[in-house]
Amino acid sequence: RFQNFGEFKWVAPCNFNKESEQWVLKEFLVYKLYNVFTDKSFRVRLVQLTLKDEKQRAKSVTNYAFAIEPVKAIGRRLNYEEVKDIAFKTEQANRAQTTLIMLFQYMIGNTDWAVPNNHNIKLLTPADSPNVAPYIFPYDFDYSGIVNTTYAVPYEGLPISTVLERYYLGFPRTMDELKRVITYMLANQNTCLKIIEDFPLLSKIQKGQMLNYLHEFFNLITSERYIQVHFIESARRN
Repeated sequence: RFQNFGEFKWVAPCNFNKESEQWVLKEFLVYKLYNVFTDKSFRVRLVQLTLKDEKQRAKSVTNYAFAIEPVKAIGRRLNYEEVKDIAFKTEQANRAQTTLIMLFQYMIGNTDWAVPNNHNIKLLTPADSPNVAPYIFPYDFDYSGIVNTTYAVPYEGLPISTVLERYYLGFPRTMDELKRVITYMLANQNTCLKIIEDFPLLSKIQKGQMLNYLHEFFNLITSERYIQVHFIESARRN
């Protein structure tokens, strides 16, 4: 039901073709993957959206699209409030949740986000504890490698040439902190894969691409040496 939602964001195909629709479906699934790891996340609702020309000069077009949970709805669900008009650095946000987000963004191959300028994230705090470190709620994943749209490019200035190449934007963490989150992610590996496997609307090719991308990530994070090199030694310092 959409009652009492007020305004909310729609994500629909940019072009009325199957390729664009598949990208929308893949991005929808990325939200579902993040929902597996935390309830501090945007929920999404898949719909069939019909667009009609009011002047009847073009045929109606129906495509799959999805609606993103409004921030106010998250506030009601979790008893949180959005942080507005205050600039935060990434490391001023809740540390454990930020660690999960940094690894999740690496999992999906997404560098199109930043906390200081609120780029593709929202910050919320518990309504009864407004002075605690805020929680990051990421959104907009169409520039991620796992979605792999033809228009997606890596964030400018990064040493990668395609969004299919993962690049870690995380800040320093201890091995214990990383292993705690990685163990949690690995425990949910099968749930994540099943979300993709059981989704009937993706083509075989697109489903295979998503599954291969996830398998690669889960294989990589089983190596302590990989964790040390990529998430500790190569972590950003500023």
